[in-house]
Amino acid sequence: MAGGKGTRLKSESEKPLYKFNNKFLIDYVLDNMYQSKLIAKVLVIVSPHTQNTKDYLIESDFIELRDSFDTYDKYFLDSPGKDYLSDLSYVLDILQEISKDNTLLMLNSDLPFVSSNIIDNVLEIYLNQDKSALSVLIPTKVYDKYNVSYEYEFNGLVPSGLNILKSNNSIQDETNIVMENIELAFNLNSIDDISIAYNILDSIEK
Repeated sequence: MAGGKGTRLKSESEKPLYKFNNKFLIDYVLDNMYQSKLIAKVLVIVSPHTQNTKDYLIESDFIELRDSFDTYDKYFLDSPGKDYLSDLSYVLDILQEISKDNTLLMLNSDLPFVSSNIIDNVLEIYLNQDKSALSVLIPTKVYDKYNVSYEYEFNGLVPSGLNILKSNNSIQDETNIVMENIELAFNLNSIDDISIAYNILDSIEK
């Protein structure tokens, strides 16, 4: 998902094209997707707020999704850019016309540290259970340890930006799993997050 306004970063560039450590945020996510052993196709959702991102994707050999995933492995799709849930519903309406049984791993473009290993681990958990959807929750203590803020918590757990569901715009039975990875907890949302991001990067690379 790469269609948000990203106003809190106070940057002239769109959020997916914000450079952290000399690399676009969206390229961190794309590279991790490409390195996954279980991801077959990549679809980036853009919006009127991220048209430069769309241009960048086209330059990177992405094509617009039409009526099939059969011919290629890198696609983009325009959404209205209203809000996350509205855009997700819009996307699911389109995708269910192609198939209601495709498995979708949704990952926000501001999660640069979610590695291919984490992606594959979550997918393997999903594939070994029988519900249509899966959400990853992070304990608040992980956020507190790294001084990372969060907007919502319930019973000490915060929804991460990684979810799995079927390409069907309906209520789906869901498995919730708890993981303590800071990589899943950290969204680069504001200028204040940049120094935290470098600290996390240092801890990951050690």
